[in-house]
Amino acid sequence: MATSNQPNVSRGSAPFDLMRAIDESLAEGVYAVDCNGNLIFLNRAAERALGWTEKELLGKNMHEVIHYKRPDGRPFPVEECPLLEVLRTGEVRASDEDHFVRRDGTTFPVAYTSSPIIADGKIAGAVVAFRDVTETKRIERELREQKETLEAVSRVGQTLVADLDLPRIIQNVTSAAAEAVGARSAVFTYEFTDERGAPQSFRATVGFSPEEAQKIADLRATGLFKQNEAKVVRLGDARRSSLFKDATASSMIESLRLVSLIIAPIGSRAGQVNGALVLGHPQANRFTERDERVAAGLAAQAAIAIDNARIFDLAERARARAEASERAWQFLAEATALLASSLDYQKTLANLAKLSVPYLADWCAIDLLQDGRVQRLAVEHMDRAKVDLARELERRYPTELDEEEGIAKALRTKSAVIYQTITDEVLEKLARDQEHLHALRGLGIRSVMILPLVARGRVLGT
Repeated sequence: MATSNQPNVSRGSAPFDLMRAIDESLAEGVYAVDCNGNLIFLNRAAERALGWTEKELLGKNMHEVIHYKRPDGRPFPVEECPLLEVLRTGEVRASDEDHFVRRDGTTFPVAYTSSPIIADGKIAGAVVAFRDVTETKRIERELREQKETLEAVSRVGQTLVADLDLPRIIQNVTSAAAEAVGARSAVFTYEFTDERGAPQSFRATVGFSPEEAQKIADLRATGLFKQNEAKVVRLGDARRSSLFKDATASSMIESLRLVSLIIAPIGSRAGQVNGALVLGHPQANRFTERDERVAAGLAAQAAIAIDNARIFDLAERARARAEASERAWQFLAEATALLASSLDYQKTLANLAKLSVPYLADWCAIDLLQDGRVQRLAVEHMDRAKVDLARELERRYPTELDEEEGIAKALRTKSAVIYQTITDEVLEKLARDQEHLHALRGLGIRSVMILPLVARGRVLGT
């Protein structure tokens, strides 16, 4: 690198002593090398940063002492060293993305400027001024992570703002959270009591089989879904956590590969904690503070979206009830007017059957009890082809008053007979033979309500 006619920098000269006096007063680390890269000067700040004294390093090649390896341990060839390139080019080099090696072998990030020393118009060496930027890099990393956290939460929040479907909200948040923090598995559980007092439960999972999802449901009794504290919990190793002292719970946690855990509560506007977002990884200590912040942010976004969805659902239910009430009053008004419009009861009841379809049902049949027999007076259906089928069924299989179910039961008990769901088992009870059963199936009935017509205590029909 050097030739015999290249100038060198000598220690003990007046300029050298002046440089030392100046450099010793600097907070930055400063060292100088000759044209071969060997140390000729090291100030006190550099000694403290590197762990070496000037006396120990004098005459030694600085690249081989403080710049010989990269942070990941790979060798750093001297031919690629940007600090020494100034000895070849004479151009100032600066960087804030490099690392030096301390005496103990550890590396630390530095920002440096390497400038040539010119003597007699030739490159005689180089002086390097550097500072430890560990704290700066830490702050930059935290700011970058905060930005990434905000962006991740914001992206999910934007999709949730317009979504009012509660199951979809829960699944989307679960998937987004698992992806954002690198979780191998995730579960979102949410429970509340609706306005009717009925318990509602929702669950979404990522990375679990149906069998494992059931195990997660069983974990409710073990502490994983305890909702007594509205704060995020991050566990480096759930197997050693006091949350899972129970042997069964600990075993289940391990079988589900939930070693590293983040548990973020899902609150509500009322201040209640109704659920939890749980993120897991099979390796210990996988989640960072940044992951914890992401989970907390997404849980907060989910809580707002769920509250909005529940409010919207309540409003929709109220609107539907109001509309149903209005339709009911309208139907009653029309039915009252219809019943009072004529003394011809057969015509009136036939019109009532028409009015009932499709307002009350897809089909309606009116039967009267005459001379100890059930007579079909009117039948209406949204599908005209099924009107003929219903009439044919009544002709071939007329209602018998001693039957245990159906119309006979309503006439006998003077009470409504309701079949919420018409299963094949119900049809088999009503059918008299296989042909009758086949025809009943052809009607496509899903539910039935049979109401007795009673006047002054006397049953007139259904």
